[in-house]
Amino acid sequence: MFDNKDYIIMKNLVSDQESFSIFQAAKQLKTSTRTIYYALNKLNEFLTAQQVNTIDYSKENTTMMSDETKDYLSQFIDKALAKYYILSQEERIQLALLHSLLIEEKLNVQYFEKMFNVSRNTILNDFKLLRNKLLKFHCLLEYSASKGYFIDGTNLRKRSVLFMVINDLREKPFLLKKQFYHEQDYYTAIKLVDALDVH
Repeated sequence: MFDNKDYIIMKNLVSDQESFSIFQAAKQLKTSTRTIYYALNKLNEFLTAQQVNTIDYSKENTTMMSDETKDYLSQFIDKALAKYYILSQEERIQLALLHSLLIEEKLNVQYFEKMFNVSRNTILNDFKLLRNKLLKFHCLLEYSASKGYFIDGTNLRKRSVLFMVINDLREKPFLLKKQFYHEQDYYTAIKLVDALDVH
């Protein structure tokens, strides 16, 4: 399973394989070089399981990989990473906000448990932080037996929340693809933003 740190490392490897620096990656992610080496080792274990050439990081601070591996990682990020990705609490909150704003079906705790594959207590703890985030926009997370969870606020304020979430996730479009059931991607979400009535 991969997280945001692994995603950034993969993106850097794909875009800058000639100049990928383990020291620079550690600085960018505000972590240790040991953590970067651990992430590369985990990625190599995954590549081996997929029968793809591994990344060579035997030389200090440098990496080397074949064009085949680079192409595989590029395709993996775009099309398959979501299946192996572990959401952070902040990412769960952002996606819960998106669903509360855009999905018309009834949203209850069980809905989010299944969506994120976490416990009821985890969802309830997430909602505490989600409510605090909404207060900054003068919105509330409400619940009713008929509607489930929904965001209460003016359309203008809900539009602001939606823009905030999409801007936070725009560097990870695969997360949007993962969570929308009709394969709506980032650009579809933008259209939905524009479709919100402003009063």
